[in-house]
Parts: sequence; C-alpha cells; structure tokens
Amino acid sequence: MFTFDSIARYWIPGSVFLAVAVVLISSPDIIGLEGAGLLFGGGAAVVVVNYIQKVGFAGDIDRDKEAETRAFFTRYGMWPGQASDDLITEARGDGMLQHVKVKRPDGSSF
Repeated sequence: MFTFDSIARYWIPGSVFLAVAVVLISSPDIIGLEGAGLLFGGGAAVVVVNYIQKVGFAGDIDRDKEAETRAFFTRYGMWPGQASDDLITEARGDGMLQHVKVKRPDGSSF
C-alpha cells in the first residue's frame, strides 16, 4: 500500500488537496482563497505529471512486448500465435516471450 508509486500517485496529491481544505476552513478571507488556489494548482500539476508518466510507461511496456514478439519471429520464422505449445515453452525456456501472453486462434491464451 505504501510503495513509491502509490505515494507519488495518490498520497501526495491527496495530502495537497487536504491542505487546500484546511486553508479554506482556517482562513476564509481572500488571502486564504489565494493560498488554496496556489495549493490546488500544485496538486493538480502533480496529478497531470503522474498521468503523463503512466501513459509513457505503458508505451514502453507495449514496445517491449512487440520487440519480444519480433525476436521470436526472427528466430523461429512464425508468430507466437501460430507456434505450437512446445515451441513456445522452448522459447520461454530460452528467455523469450517473458512479458507476452500468446493468444490462440480459438481465443485462449498461453
């Protein structure tokens, strides 16, 4: 629950937004409103940066999966969905297709 990812993605923005509420309650005048606006902007910036990083890392994972699939094709001359279970087991034993779920034509995965 308290991993670096969860702290950066949920706890920091949550605590900043909680601080916004505390500032608004403790100082309901214009100074408190300006301070709350500044804090809200900072919390929103953290949320946006976390979202951009999440999207960027998802692209890296997809790129790695595609590279593993292409390496399998280069070595064995067929795509993983066309290969037999024995060939896929052999490839995984050699360290290939570690992050790829192989889909069969019937819809099952290996």
